[in-house]
Amino acid sequence: MTLKDIQPGKIVKITHILGGRGIHFHLSRLGIYKGDKVKVLESAPFGGPILVEHLQSGARIAIGLGMASKIIVEEIDAQQTKTV
Repeated sequence: MTLKDIQPGKIVKITHILGGRGIHFHLSRLGIYKGDKVKVLESAPFGGPILVEHLQSGARIAIGLGMASKIIVEEIDAQQTKTV
């Protein structure tokens, strides 16, 4: 499942990023890496960007649909996001 397919309010873990150095570089500049957990806040209508909250840093990041379709995620339970 890709980030593009996730409904607002869901929390996901990034398991894989498809693509070459360009997409990895761009996402790293946004602070997004494999293994990170993000919460989907909203999905803009008409093919607009997806707004996510990076759970480790609290940053809000807009990701375009093309890039979101290359980010493979798995939905996780909200209990798994709490740190001990």
